[in-house]
Amino acid sequence: MSEPAVSQLICTRCNKVLEQRPLVLHYLGHDFNTQVLSCPICGLVYLDEQTVRERVTAVERAFEEK
Repeated sequence: MSEPAVSQLICTRCNKVLEQRPLVLHYLGHDFNTQVLSCPICGLVYLDEQTVRERVTAVERAFEEK
């Protein structure tokens, strides 16, 4: 399945175009600063598959190294 174009992503709650914003992701005790698309009104966040896979893989590698 292909990801939708960034310009097409609209908040389902507020009907506003999502904007790039900084976000801290927390996963298994690790924190990551990243840019994500989110609604400027309600804060709903869209996480694309590539970002999730990259961040999860980084945490899993860190655990394997311990």
